[in-house]
Amino acid sequence: MREQLSARAERILPGLLGFTVFAFACGSSVVDLFELVGRPLRWASLVALAAASVALAVGARPPTRRLRLAAIGAASLVCLAAVSAAWSVDPRVSSGRAGSLGVLLLAAAALAAGAAGRPELIRRLLTAILAAAVVVAAAGLVVLALVHGSAVQAASDQYGARYRGMGQNPNTVAALFCVALPLAAWQVWERRTRWARLAALAAFALLEGSIVASGSRGALLSGAVALVVFGSLAARSARTRGTLLAGVAALTVVSVGLAQIPNAEQSGRTAPPPQTRNAERILPLDREIGRGDPSAPAPGIKRRLLGGSGRAVAWRGALDRAAERPLAGYGFGTEEQVFVDRYYYFAAGAPENSYLGVLLQLGVAGLACLVALALGLLAAGVAAARGLAGAPRRAAAAAAAALAGGLALALTQSYLVSVGNVATASVWISGFLALAGRAGRTA
Repeated sequence: MREQLSARAERILPGLLGFTVFAFACGSSVVDLFELVGRPLRWASLVALAAASVALAVGARPPTRRLRLAAIGAASLVCLAAVSAAWSVDPRVSSGRAGSLGVLLLAAAALAAGAAGRPELIRRLLTAILAAAVVVAAAGLVVLALVHGSAVQAASDQYGARYRGMGQNPNTVAALFCVALPLAAWQVWERRTRWARLAALAAFALLEGSIVASGSRGALLSGAVALVVFGSLAARSARTRGTLLAGVAALTVVSVGLAQIPNAEQSGRTAPPPQTRNAERILPLDREIGRGDPSAPAPGIKRRLLGGSGRAVAWRGALDRAAERPLAGYGFGTEEQVFVDRYYYFAAGAPENSYLGVLLQLGVAGLACLVALALGLLAAGVAAARGLAGAPRRAAAAAAAALAGGLALALTQSYLVSVGNVATASVWISGFLALAGRAGRTA
């Protein structure tokens, strides 16, 4: 009975995983119909994914030591998140967010336990994540062709026009594409027939091109980090490794050049005359710091590869806020409630840094749990990849690279513990799957 249940779960899991990733993308879509259907569907599919993953793990061999340690780290983070409801500024939000994170990490750990030592199943699961990302990217092109105004974010007084595809903003689906990029590179390497390799190349180009068109510098650089990790782990010879890394460097330089977003044109208009009594019109609170003289024209904003978004000053503000509750934070899931955007050069409801976000939510204790889990998974995934050879090694390298790209992206986006984000599930599931290539109790 147990074996039959596990076999049925194995058959449906790749499709269910791909569907879940796509459902989360729909839940954060600029297209009203996608969002309306995706918002409830993503949670139902996540619960179904967790149930099927547990069923798969029930009939599997005992988990490896690395996987047990990762599961303990994940459980520690979830427990702290749940307990934080006791001191949270919004207990209901903290409880709900902790529950969704627990379901996701349970699914990821159970998937890894059930797929341990089964390279074909690991390959199918990673391919499902990639396929879902490609479908999301293709859907963005369809939205662009049918409703151009929805697929392209109009220029503002701060930024030029940016491509967002089916996502709510240019950074939304770019995060998913960044995580899927090393999986596409892995498929290019694995495919042996001409047409299959061309299809994999087309998928890679679609993902990279969508990131470039979005102008998401965090996703662009994090994708490069992911490809560097993949090339370093997948290649066995120094010559092959050097060739791959040179190719990544060249691709990054070209992509950065193409992704330069035109600076927004300044209107030259001044603020309303001093006699008005509407202070919000003269100097909006969300642009108070850094605006300068409100009677003068608004200063221009020039975006650079490593600056111009106002994140640095917002991060300092988040640190100051976190210092008021340094040990345990304000409660899990309350990042957007406790962070206040008062910065002219910054436009977001969160500090756009996952690590600072966790510091706000769970204090130093929560940040320590998150970093220990993330770095432990990454180190274990790297070790697992290096202990394998051939196709299993490359699959493990792709999974570890997806995690590395996601952790790098967390430096510029607040998403790593926000399960509703389009990339969160893919990052954690890929990270746990990186451990699954090595079987045995002591691996």
